[in-house]
Amino acid sequence: MKNQKNSHSIKLLSLAIFAALTIIIGTTFSALAQDQPTFKVGDRVEAKPSSTWKKATIVKIMMSANAVVVRMDDEKDSDGAQMEYVTHINNVRPLTETAEEKQTQTEKQAADDKNVDQPAYKVGDRVESGTGYSWKKATIVAFDKSGTAALVRMDDEKDYTGAQRELVTHINNVRPLNETAEEKQTQAVKQAAADKNVGKLRVDAKNTVSADREILECPVEQKPVKNGTRPNAQLLGKLIRCLWEKPATTGMDGAVTMDLTPLQIGTPRKWNPRTDLGGSAGTIVYPVKTTYTQKTFYRERIVVDEYTGVFNCSINPFGEWACGMAENKRKGETKSIPVK
Repeated sequence: MKNQKNSHSIKLLSLAIFAALTIIIGTTFSALAQDQPTFKVGDRVEAKPSSTWKKATIVKIMMSANAVVVRMDDEKDSDGAQMEYVTHINNVRPLTETAEEKQTQTEKQAADDKNVDQPAYKVGDRVESGTGYSWKKATIVAFDKSGTAALVRMDDEKDYTGAQRELVTHINNVRPLNETAEEKQTQAVKQAAADKNVGKLRVDAKNTVSADREILECPVEQKPVKNGTRPNAQLLGKLIRCLWEKPATTGMDGAVTMDLTPLQIGTPRKWNPRTDLGGSAGTIVYPVKTTYTQKTFYRERIVVDEYTGVFNCSINPFGEWACGMAENKRKGETKSIPVK
């Protein structure tokens, strides 16, 4: 009995110690979390990207918020520009400065910025874009109104549509690219090939995505004819195109075009009630074979499909030609062309 009481007392004591430790540890972590300062761009800090604390200014907060880019007060690179480092947030601490010290640093920074030899760029210039850690070849394609930011097209980076990636970057993150005449020519040929595989986004005043040509107006107007009349290839081609061709709904994308190779009109035959629709006994059916390219226009890509199809065309009870799919086979691969 005595042993059971002692055991119970030990358990109670253990639980009390565990609860106390939990409170102490929780309070400690809470205090540490509260003590962690929150930084913003422009804050004056001390940074330790290596082994020594030095004065710096935060110029960028990384997306993860666990790292920042700091510009060091008294470190410069080989070009004479102030060094910038990416460092973990734990390697940064607030800097206490007097109003006079802050004003002195502001004036010094303004003088340094003024003395940086920033080259003048123009659209089409070949450059390297990035930071001191990673520079990649690119071409300038546009500037913002202030001229402090540039839109650059990266040579060897693509977005999810397959188009070359275009990035907006500060002009300080761009530097001239020295290329030989042969390198420039190679890049020009490569760029021309890439541009050839990129479509152009066409959007009207109502924000509707348009096709790369006029959409055929459907249904096609016809004059009544008699059953058995020899068909007009141009008319049949329009009727077949109208099976799929259509504009996009207002404000949307999805316009479809259908382009045909010359039609092959086969030997006419009599209407078959087991396989043919829309006719009756005595109706003459003309098989038509063609290869066609179907394009669907979206905001970010153009989808291209190639098929070989056989269509049955005949005159309906109203004296008008009508065509329907009889056989369809894919001829080529589906292609997705990025657009700009």
